[in-house]
Amino acid sequence: MFTLRNLENLQEVSLSRCAVSAIDRFAFRGLSGLDRVDLSSNALEAVPTAPLSGLPLLRELSLSGNPIRELYGHGFVGLAGLVRLELRDCLIESVASEAFSGLDSLEWLRLDGNFLSHLSPAHLKPLAAGAGARLHGIDLQQERRKSKVEGGS
Repeated sequence: MFTLRNLENLQEVSLSRCAVSAIDRFAFRGLSGLDRVDLSSNALEAVPTAPLSGLPLLRELSLSGNPIRELYGHGFVGLAGLVRLELRDCLIESVASEAFSGLDSLEWLRLDGNFLSHLSPAHLKPLAAGAGARLHGIDLQQERRKSKVEGGS
């Protein structure tokens, strides 16, 4: 994706609202200085673990507004420096117990606007076990969606 030369100092990539449905595992190769990646409002159905794992300096990641239904175990491997993770308004229904494993620096987690019916302390345990337990806030506020029933006389 970013095969141009001399981009090793690039700090931010925003691909919001670009209809991205897949990311090549080598898309961010050579961009190890990235600090912020915005992939919000696309068509990603899963966390792009492989492409993101080579970004050791990444501090902010937004995947909000993608049709992600499940957060799998170790989905954020290699992102130990991540401070802010936004997964707002996805379609997340379930979270694996090790989904947030390795996010030792995470301070803010936004999960609002999803369809989570269960999130236990075990899901958040990897965050509390991080070096210094830096987590300051988790937003789980759920938007109440009204279902319309049509019919009648």
